[in-house]
Amino acid sequence: MTQQEVDWLGNFRDNNLEFHKQYHIKCHPNYQRYAKDKVAELEKIVAKNKEQAKETDAKLLAYLQELKADLVDFSEDKFNDLSHQEQEIHRRAFTTNVNDPHYHQLKVIEFLENGVEHKVHVPKGDLFYQFRNDVNNNKLPMVSWLVAPSRFSDHPGAPWFGAWYVSETLDILTKNPEVWKKTIFVLTYDENDGYYDHIPPFVPALHTRPETGAVPSGMRTDNEFVTQQQEQIRSAKPDSNIDSPIGLGFRVPMVVASPWSKGGFVNSEVFDLTSSIQFVEYFVAKKLGKDVKETNISDWRRLVCGNMTSIFRKAEDNNHPAIDFVSRDQHVKRIYKAREQALPSGFQEASDDTLNRFRKAPLSSLGFELVEKGTKPACAIPYDIDVNLKLDPEKARIQLIFEIAGDLASTKDIGVPFIVKCPIGYGDSKEIDRIWNFAVRPKEKIIYNWPIKDFVGELFSLEVHGPNGFYRLFQAAKNSVIPVVRFNARSLYQMVEFKLTKEANDYRVKDIYQELGTRLKTKKGRSLTWDIKKSSNWYDLEIYDLQDHHILFKYAGHQENGQSSISDPLMGGLIQG
Repeated sequence: MTQQEVDWLGNFRDNNLEFHKQYHIKCHPNYQRYAKDKVAELEKIVAKNKEQAKETDAKLLAYLQELKADLVDFSEDKFNDLSHQEQEIHRRAFTTNVNDPHYHQLKVIEFLENGVEHKVHVPKGDLFYQFRNDVNNNKLPMVSWLVAPSRFSDHPGAPWFGAWYVSETLDILTKNPEVWKKTIFVLTYDENDGYYDHIPPFVPALHTRPETGAVPSGMRTDNEFVTQQQEQIRSAKPDSNIDSPIGLGFRVPMVVASPWSKGGFVNSEVFDLTSSIQFVEYFVAKKLGKDVKETNISDWRRLVCGNMTSIFRKAEDNNHPAIDFVSRDQHVKRIYKAREQALPSGFQEASDDTLNRFRKAPLSSLGFELVEKGTKPACAIPYDIDVNLKLDPEKARIQLIFEIAGDLASTKDIGVPFIVKCPIGYGDSKEIDRIWNFAVRPKEKIIYNWPIKDFVGELFSLEVHGPNGFYRLFQAAKNSVIPVVRFNARSLYQMVEFKLTKEANDYRVKDIYQELGTRLKTKKGRSLTWDIKKSSNWYDLEIYDLQDHHILFKYAGHQENGQSSISDPLMGGLIQG
């Protein structure tokens, strides 16, 4: 195949099952044809070198021998010797459109742009030939994966025609009501190259190194960690100093379309590419009563990454969705025409004053529309989480207490990952922005200690970052009298609560969402409840000590109560923080 044919028609090795031995990809007739042709090509090179008394490259000879061995070890006879199960998973893993009369063929389409005729190659056949037949004839397997050719994959190197591919998939599914009424369509991406994300990925602490953070009791995380020794062996570089967790990648989009996920809801539970597999496990168990488990998912990843069940709700109706589907050839023409357009112009350079005002008030647009204004309905997620500060003066340390109440409905143990950052110097190296990682299991507290002496200077300061806007800041002087010992955002009621200790100073509590400031005099044992109904259970509260200006505590997030809500109205520009 030419490169153009590969881009339009091939899967560019994006079917990951090719890399697993049990699927026997080299038994596929296409590979066997490739190996046979390649052997003939390489043997001609070897023969020509021999005639010219030239030495053939050792790598070429090794590859030639490998191909010859493949022709024997993965021949049709060897495939026929495989068990029925092995043959079936091979066929199902590499189902293609071989029955399409125009399989692996291109055609030319033409269009005019500024009076100039252009010609573009596009697939001649039906990229969905087999999938379309299976859907139309009610033969779609219980679980299917679609792997798009390069040009339709929306990879950074080919970000043009994925919209048509998604549109056509939904068009095929929704045209058959008997199929659509029981179908869940999941669209996932495996990369974005870090182009837009501003959130660092969650990663695990190493269970054998308490200085990296903490995980639940009994959990091993060495399978999510690359040590220096492992990297030195892997890379054959004895001086390599790479030593880090693997964990999750940068966030990528996921779209779920089904009769049980309608309405444009957002979902802020932590998912990864194993979440689809975890959902299949759950689905198969419920549908067939079989306990199916993918054992390659690490315990840490299985704990902190959801199984997608929080996405779905009871269907109100099964009506055919009103969607304007995309014509492939028209879409291709439109994209190619866009290449001929002039570059954007008319920009206005921002002044230093504008930039300074933007830095001071980033949530005010100041002419920069960073995000579309408004909110979306949001799924209920099982995160009844809390992180609180405790001072242990006898041992000269501060403690953070991480906990998940586990009172909200869920279909599995839903753990939560956290990142703790010290924005000031810490430790002997005086490292700024030192990071610790945590994973918390429901109903199992994690208490972690920081010696006060390890904070550089007169202050201690720790930031806690969690999912869905969860944030805590604890900052004070090392000799400050700490007033707030408990903040409760786990209640199923639309309230949050401060519990104060020791009669001390006056404090001001600022509510960012309601633009309120409350001054209160502490009294030993006093509790202060805060109504968050008006902000749809979103809260962002700051506590200032009016006498001790070193003390600043911040609590932000969304209080989950098992009910659907809305996305953050502050982030949506509906509240001026």
